[in-house]
Amino acid sequence: MTLAAPIQLAWAIAALAVLALYVRWTRGQRQPTATLPLWRKAFARRTRWSRWRRAASAGAACLIVFLLALALARPMFQSAVQSARHVVIVVDAAARMNVGQGDDSRLAQAKRIAHRQIDRMSTYDKMAILSADTAVRARTGLTGDRRLLHAAVDSIRPTDGAGAMQVAVAAARRLVADKPRPLVIVVSDGRFVDEPEAGAEVLLAKVGAPADNVGITQLALRPQPGDTKRQQALIGISNFSAASRDVLAELKLGEAPPMRLTMRVAPGETT
Repeated sequence: MTLAAPIQLAWAIAALAVLALYVRWTRGQRQPTATLPLWRKAFARRTRWSRWRRAASAGAACLIVFLLALALARPMFQSAVQSARHVVIVVDAAARMNVGQGDDSRLAQAKRIAHRQIDRMSTYDKMAILSADTAVRARTGLTGDRRLLHAAVDSIRPTDGAGAMQVAVAAARRLVADKPRPLVIVVSDGRFVDEPEAGAEVLLAKVGAPADNVGITQLALRPQPGDTKRQQALIGISNFSAASRDVLAELKLGEAPPMRLTMRVAPGETT
């Protein structure tokens, strides 16, 4: 057995103070009185309990103080400590998670799953919360404080960016790399532009139903090297439906005439 806060055992010293106060308060006081009742008590038969009553009550008081100090020190059995898990929950907060699913969005469903995982923690488990949109955001470090973890999940808000899931999962793995029994739980609709590498310690908790649509999942603009008056554009279009789609994309910058692109996107592919 180990102690999470051994310094708290110092409170056991308070048992000495309790014992001293007990002796002080139970010490007989001198006062004038009739002697006949005293002589009767002196010669009366004393039970075994009456001889040990004061010592037993003092011992009980000291035992209570020691048990309180032991509770503050938070004893932990080694088997329970070794079975504790170190979990990182990665919540996908990309723009596509704002898609409505019934009365809720996918993000709302993802947050409910994260809350359930927190409620299932054992006494010695540690957990951290990350969210992934255009950047990876550490909402908490590894902690066993369920109230803090619930608040961190509630603080995740919808965004209009793409989800950097590969970076988020890599960060989550590093966070628990040197911890016993590590686990990374990714809560997402599973529609990653950059799908994380598979691994035994990474689980996907999927939310939402497949959507029969096509959307822009990547968009970037930069000056053309050697000619700052011209721009280079990167556009990624993903097809989330079960059939190939012909897509017309129109790009317009400033007063320049629009550029129209027609492309065919296979199901489940990004072009």
